[in-house]
Amino acid sequence: MRTWVADRWPELGLAAFAAVNVWAMLATHVGETVPFHFVWISLTLVYGYRTWSLGNTVVVLVLVCLVTAAALVVDIGRHRTEAAELTEVPLMAAVFLAMVWHARRRRAALAEVRRYAADQERMRERERGFLRDASHLLRTPVTVARGYTELLQAGARDEQTRADAEVVLRELDSVSRISGRLLLLTATELSELMEAAPLDVAALVGQARQRWQPTTSRTLQVAVEECPVMGDWSLLESAVDALVENALRYTAPDGTVRLSCRRESGRVVVEVADDGVGIAPERLATIFERHWNPGYADERSGTGLGLAIVKAIAQAHGGSVGARSTLGRGTAVVLSLPASPSLVRGPDDSTAEGVTSSS
Repeated sequence: MRTWVADRWPELGLAAFAAVNVWAMLATHVGETVPFHFVWISLTLVYGYRTWSLGNTVVVLVLVCLVTAAALVVDIGRHRTEAAELTEVPLMAAVFLAMVWHARRRRAALAEVRRYAADQERMRERERGFLRDASHLLRTPVTVARGYTELLQAGARDEQTRADAEVVLRELDSVSRISGRLLLLTATELSELMEAAPLDVAALVGQARQRWQPTTSRTLQVAVEECPVMGDWSLLESAVDALVENALRYTAPDGTVRLSCRRESGRVVVEVADDGVGIAPERLATIFERHWNPGYADERSGTGLGLAIVKAIAQAHGGSVGARSTLGRGTAVVLSLPASPSLVRGPDDSTAEGVTSSS
């Protein structure tokens, strides 16, 4: 009984309020105008809140029409109101029907929105499932191919074979990185994967330069200061690697990529800038979206996953990422993270001693 009352309190309140106003029309001398309109206004308001089924709506409308019309007839018989007042009943019914039309349209629109949202969620879940499957399926053949390639390289008797095997190993490394990025993108919330701890982003940036410089003819310059954050070293390392990889890809062989981190107004700012081909202005706003087909000026190959992962990692750390670019002059991607008051250095302390610059 309590549940039924709790579920139907607007209707019960409407019935009680309408009964009081009908009584006022019949038993008092206040006149019929105010209580009559109170009945219809309260009915319209409650319907806008509840939106009954079509059958219940018809029943309630007919009942209210009969009750209010009967009260008016009694008042007319007592010579307390004019017969012309009976026209108020169909007029107020028309107003109520207009509310019914708008409310039902609104309910239909909300149902369509919910249906669309459910469809989008199903599509996202299928997408995540595909990415998870693709990532896991890639791992086994890549591992097997790497093992055979390393055996061939170790047993090679000529320099050309060893060089060819090295190329294959580099490409397998690229496939492994793509597989790892696919797996990162399957997380509904990347924060679920985080293992946050105090770390120094300067050490992380310094190590990125050490990893990437031997792999390229481009010059990598580093300028860092102590940049303490609470974060996941592995995820932030993936973000910086993705930025460096993108910068190297779109920079000429004799070009320069600059890595830096600094503190600004309670934030740690990591910037990776290049002097490469740049990004067209109309594509700059979409480079952090998933499935982006790289829109750099020379349209070189790329997965389009790197910057989407950088954005996800930044958001998981409570930060943000942005970019500025000029065609023919280069691009700078800026990762902004909340700074931490304490400093605990990363695995290689020597890379973050004060402000350094190397090339």
